[in-house]
Amino acid sequence: MARNRLQLRAVENCLKDWYGNADARGELQRWLPSPQPIQNELEKIKAKFAQSRPKDIAIVLQMWSDFVGPKLAKYSRPIAFREKQIVVEYDRAAFLHELIRIKPTAIRKIQETFGMDFCTGMWLINQGSDPNAENLPQS
Repeated sequence: MARNRLQLRAVENCLKDWYGNADARGELQRWLPSPQPIQNELEKIKAKFAQSRPKDIAIVLQMWSDFVGPKLAKYSRPIAFREKQIVVEYDRAAFLHELIRIKPTAIRKIQETFGMDFCTGMWLINQGSDPNAENLPQS
């Protein structure tokens, strides 16, 4: 913000030298864009976000408890995408069975949130396994 003020003052001083003191402010205001309501910009941002598909696992991670529930979210987390499938790491074998049971529901919720082509499946791997391994188990 301070940098913008310094730049504005530099332009204003240049205009004062060119036009004289009386006309500098008017000339500066003529070239600056008029203020726009923030609502217009927010609508543009919302429209742009709605059109774009999130490509980052971080967005799914933030909403993970909405997709699998808070208890399972404690013991599992999405760590990568591979071939339109989410790689989910779990840290307790007891919760693997529960993850397998709710996997179709979680995938459906993810598709409802981000679109049908965002995620087509889910790979479940044990904590510490390599998510980039060639043959991930189709749990």
